[in-house]
Amino acid sequence: MKRIAIVIHTRKPKAKKVALKLIPWLNEQNIKVLMTKSDALDIGHVGLGVEEDVFTEKADLLIALGGDGTILRAVRLLKGRDAPILGVNLGKLGFLAEVNADKLFNVFSQIIKGKYKQDRRMLLRCEIIKDDKVIFTQDVLNEVVAGRGARHRLTKIEVDINGKPFKSYSADSVIFSTPTGSTAYSLSAGGPIVSPKTKLIIMTPVCPHSFFNRSIVLSKEDEIILSCPDKQKGFTLSFDGITHIKEENFSYLRISISPNEVSLIRLAEYDFYTTLKEKLDIWTRMGD
Repeated sequence: MKRIAIVIHTRKPKAKKVALKLIPWLNEQNIKVLMTKSDALDIGHVGLGVEEDVFTEKADLLIALGGDGTILRAVRLLKGRDAPILGVNLGKLGFLAEVNADKLFNVFSQIIKGKYKQDRRMLLRCEIIKDDKVIFTQDVLNEVVAGRGARHRLTKIEVDINGKPFKSYSADSVIFSTPTGSTAYSLSAGGPIVSPKTKLIIMTPVCPHSFFNRSIVLSKEDEIILSCPDKQKGFTLSFDGITHIKEENFSYLRISISPNEVSLIRLAEYDFYTTLKEKLDIWTRMGD
């Protein structure tokens, strides 16, 4: 292992402190550290900064210091490249992170020697189409959300499945989730919890103006076409929490299973149900 890319949650002081300790430690192991220019500037290591579109090109591994949101950012920065991500949890309810910050240095010696397992996760391929041309492509680990954004009235969303009209939703939004994202926004909207070992798409309407408000689980072979026929001002598309306001500037959104996957580093065999039980116990205590 020669190069490691570090991604930090810059609004978390603890993430910066961990990074400032980790960088010299990695240098002592003869490992080069790379960061985005903005992250490097934020912690005072400008010399480590490179452009976002190339900083993961030669990385053997990515370290995400923050929580699940920081891991989602790391996935975006990878741009389909196949390098594993180690999530270091500095949050509370993260499903994706593998280690807590206080245990990072104890386990990192075995990680840099390649003594770890990889937990492969599927992605959704999202393509914005205008005039029969793909003008934007984004792979997401959790979900893509189509909805009203800052508007104060319902949005009409047309959904076709495999080339055939399926349903016209009048709703706040519609969520299209991966199994990984089934424990995120989709769950809050009433969607099912799904094992990340499966490959499928979960479609969940948010506050639909209809008696039919159930999620639908689609197969990995299905292709979804989503459009907003009224070209309503304020209509938004959100990819793993990053909002793109397109309004009338696109014809439709195409959603399918991506040919790319993401690898999350695990120090032992990952048991989704044990993790789920622990998180559910935390949620229960928070609600008391």
